[in-house]
Amino acid sequence: MYSFSNHAETFQVMDHPYDIVDSPSGNPQRRTIVLHREAIDHPALAADPCTMFGDASGAMRLEIDCSAIVQANSMLIAWLIRVAQSVKPRRVILLGVNERQAVLFRRMRLDHIVDLPLI
Repeated sequence: MYSFSNHAETFQVMDHPYDIVDSPSGNPQRRTIVLHREAIDHPALAADPCTMFGDASGAMRLEIDCSAIVQANSMLIAWLIRVAQSVKPRRVILLGVNERQAVLFRRMRLDHIVDLPLI
């Protein structure tokens, strides 16, 4: 279980298909969300309000590590869009995207709201 506080409320991240890593490499301006392998089929992904990634974090850079995801689906894409909307005006950077995912994300025009690696 992971929890963090924004001085107004404390979030409990227990039944979510990801881990949140604050300040990797000692950088306080960065937050990384590491998706679990089963994230695309996890029911919590559809109900996730994505509010914990927004202004409450104070992080200026939000990265989402997709390296454990074998194949993306519509639920994951919808969740990525909601995350990107919740952290505006900051951009979301996707890490560990494989070639198949990159093609799908570009076809869905996801690259207009998140940063994708060049593959």
